[in-house]
Amino acid sequence: MATMKIKKILSRRFIIKLFLVSINITQITVAQSWLDELIYYNVWDRIRTGFQIPDDERANKVTQKYLKWYIKHPEHLKTVFNNALPYLEYIVSQVEEHQLPSEIALLPFIESNFDPFAYSAVGATGLWQMMPGTASGYGININWWYDGRRDIVESTDKALNYMNYLGKYFDSNWLVAIAAYDSGEGKVRKAIRRQNNKDAIDFWSLRLPKETRHYLPKLLALKKIIKDPEKYDIELPRLPNSKKFVIVKIQQQLYLHDIAQLAEIDIKEFRKYNPGFRRNITHPSMPTKVLIPIDKKDIFKNNLANKNTEEKNIPQMHRYIVAKGDTLGEIAKKFSSSTTKIKDANKLKNDTIYPDTALLIPSHVQVKNIDKLLPVSFLISQDRMPGPKLVVHKVQHGDTIASIADKYHTDIGKIEFWNNLYPKDKLTVNDEIVIWKKLGKKSQNKYRVKKGDTLSQIATNYKTTSRRLQLINNMLGDKIKINQTLKVN
Repeated sequence: MATMKIKKILSRRFIIKLFLVSINITQITVAQSWLDELIYYNVWDRIRTGFQIPDDERANKVTQKYLKWYIKHPEHLKTVFNNALPYLEYIVSQVEEHQLPSEIALLPFIESNFDPFAYSAVGATGLWQMMPGTASGYGININWWYDGRRDIVESTDKALNYMNYLGKYFDSNWLVAIAAYDSGEGKVRKAIRRQNNKDAIDFWSLRLPKETRHYLPKLLALKKIIKDPEKYDIELPRLPNSKKFVIVKIQQQLYLHDIAQLAEIDIKEFRKYNPGFRRNITHPSMPTKVLIPIDKKDIFKNNLANKNTEEKNIPQMHRYIVAKGDTLGEIAKKFSSSTTKIKDANKLKNDTIYPDTALLIPSHVQVKNIDKLLPVSFLISQDRMPGPKLVVHKVQHGDTIASIADKYHTDIGKIEFWNNLYPKDKLTVNDEIVIWKKLGKKSQNKYRVKKGDTLSQIATNYKTTSRRLQLINNMLGDKIKINQTLKVN
């Protein structure tokens, strides 16, 4: 019955397109949005018609295991399906645009339960559970203010570009390509080299990690349910075939609570559409794109236009790393702020500040409700998320990729990948080089001082302060010795 329904949908689509051509509508893509709404009953129908990956009987045993688990846990499916409602239509539209199998639109079900705030023990995060190094290599922006891996639009675009690459690399063998997305193309290439038949890649015979071997059956089991939910007595939530949000660019820095108020939605709904922000405020000097529920588009644009005429209400919040010799008064003057505002924003009891400490500097306006704003909300920033830590190295005279790799105990190839550099590229003084510093269990807790180290540099590398290192190591000053072991966490 499901097959007959799909054939009818495809037939209707073909007839309507013929009609459009017959009345000289040459740009059918212009009509694509309303055409899809006319042809498909809902987003689930669009997904079903785009399925391309064949069900393989060799996966049947494991697939059946997960199918039974899903059927026994309808509350889990209900939660994940509801999580997907704000995002799935957009992801399906992008999968179609990239001309990928629609099974790929289901990967966030497996990766993150469609929770953009989810993160793994090794530091992957977002709907697509990208590792930070992979994300940097594919052009996703990650900084103190923002994490593009959790941004719905940016992460989806880069994940699908990556899937396109994997599909081409593995000659449209989508089982293998999806496995490579899960475990990394290096592991899959190695498994392919070990297999007996070198002429045809057979996913089910590849020696891959257990997690990856079960990844595809999980996906295929979910596919079976979506393909024919009535057969398994599963009810899919209503998901109309229409856009859920629009993208709006904001030129000035705004608090997230203010943006939500301009859209006349609560902050929880705003965060649901905009999980990429790591602070309660947008970047101080870069335009920001926000997702707004489509039914609030006009309200938001009108309210934003009215706010733009009231420049005195535009807040400014900067991040500043205290340098040796800085005083609170000098920093306040530099940012047209005041010592009182800085102390309020950072909950400082007095004017004492320490080198390498990050301060938030409000300027130009009086900050209200400071307790709600900062210094840091871990519910938003997740600064304590596990996994590699971001270090930004500023290029000095004489630096090379090799010398930087040696300094941070990493590989030249990784630095080139993270920063989209080529072997012949020359570094320029003050260039910022992204380093993802992987910390093992021992090195997360202790560090052995090397030649050339300073307490300040060690503190920066471990995302702490010199003052904290002094306290936990019972140090009176900042002098350290080669081979000295320091507690760093």
